[in-house]
Amino acid sequence: MKFNEVYRQEAGNDILELSYAIEKDNFEYNLFDKKDVKFVAETDPQELLKTVGDLYQKLIGKQQEYYNAVQVVSRCIMGPVDINTLNTYLQDRLNRSYGQKEIKIGYCLFRVNEKVMQLKNRPELEIYNGDVGVIIDIRKDKNLNDVIILVKYDHVVEYNKELYYDIILAYAYSVHKLQGSEYNNIIFVITRSFWIMLKRNLIYTAITRAKM
Repeated sequence: MKFNEVYRQEAGNDILELSYAIEKDNFEYNLFDKKDVKFVAETDPQELLKTVGDLYQKLIGKQQEYYNAVQVVSRCIMGPVDINTLNTYLQDRLNRSYGQKEIKIGYCLFRVNEKVMQLKNRPELEIYNGDVGVIIDIRKDKNLNDVIILVKYDHVVEYNKELYYDIILAYAYSVHKLQGSEYNNIIFVITRSFWIMLKRNLIYTAITRAKM
């Protein structure tokens, strides 16, 4: 079955035009002076991180809790600006510790107001691989033994210790995890350190997840 109607972007949207250019291998497409697409060239890893953080905060504006407005996407799983580095950097900028409740799981630290992603299908909890939510509370159970993490998706879910490793930070994640999702804004980070994985279909998928 082939779909011919686009519902995510309106006709004339720059994202739509760019996706068509990628699909047709149009290397002469002008990335600059666009309303819906912005291209930022940066070669220094630290400056690139700062640029991503600045864009994220600008796009969210004062709605710091509205994490679904923006999603950072990368294919780089190794290197100076890989997905883990992006998540750690954005966590420090967007949800820096100011005394709120937090818990360390393995090598990862989670705080209240943290953006997280579910990694496994848990139909009994109505949570599935790729679902994204925000931690709204971290507390002890009635026996003061297990720490419970409450994560809000379209409903509230309690995580006990057996479920801790179901979640990861989700300020940035891979294009693979992005499939099937949509966001108002996508920040797609492309680096030469993992150029071999930058295939046309991967770039096309990342760009077309944006609605604006």
